[in-house]
Parts: sequence; C-alpha cells; structure tokens
Amino acid sequence: GPIEPLRNLLKSPSAFLAVIASSVLACSYNLLAFKMLQVLSPVGAMVVHTLKTPAMLLISFMLFGNQIGIMQIIGFVVITVGVHYYKKYGREIKDDDYVVVGSSPKDKRELDEFDLEGDHGEVEVKSVPSELDDSI
Repeated sequence: GPIEPLRNLLKSPSAFLAVIASSVLACSYNLLAFKMLQVLSPVGAMVVHTLKTPAMLLISFMLFGNQIGIMQIIGFVVITVGVHYYKKYGREIKDDDYVVVGSSPKDKRELDEFDLEGDHGEVEVKSVPSELDDSI
C-alpha cells in the first residue's frame, strides 16, 4: 500500500539517516538564503544563486568524477563573464537615477507617439478604502 515505502525507510537506519540529513541540509540552505537576502541586495542574491549551478557541477566533478559536457563549460564561462562584468560595471538603480519627463510640447509629442490607448497618459486614480487607513 501507500505506507510501504515509509516502512522500508524505517527498516533501514542508513536510509532514514540519509533522509534526515538531507532534510536538515535543505532547511539550512533555505535559512541561509533568507539571511543572504538580508545582507545582499536582491540583484546580488541573484548573482549568488546564478553561481550555485556551476559550483555544484565543479564539486560533483571533484568529489564523484562526474563528467562535464562542453555546453556546461560554455555556460560556466558565460556566467563567470557575466558576474565579472556585473561586479565591474553593474550598479543598482536608485530612485534618484530616474529621469522625470518634462511637460514641454516636444516631450508631449514624443510621448503621444507611444500612446496606444489614446488617453494622452491620463490615469484615473481611485482611492480604495482599506482597514489600514484607520490605523495610520
């Protein structure tokens, strides 16, 4: 029945220990990922997560002798070059970096070229009552 795999797991102490160890490692990984987001920016965390796959490939090659294909090597090089260029030239966009578009007639004509809805960029803003409004 459906409980049979669980019975077999409990009969083998080494398999049960492997499942427990795997669970602890997975939990630790998730906790460290959340801690990393507190320390790094979201973009920095993305870079670290991107490097995780090549690191796993290299570790499996060194520990278990698993073969690495040419496409994996090319992917590793692309990721490494991308991380290098991000570290050297990349920066996060801050609120101060945004440019406010003026309201001169020339700017208005340029914006109208992209106005697919024909409302000339006018947006109706509606206030939605919320329970949070009372607490502020």
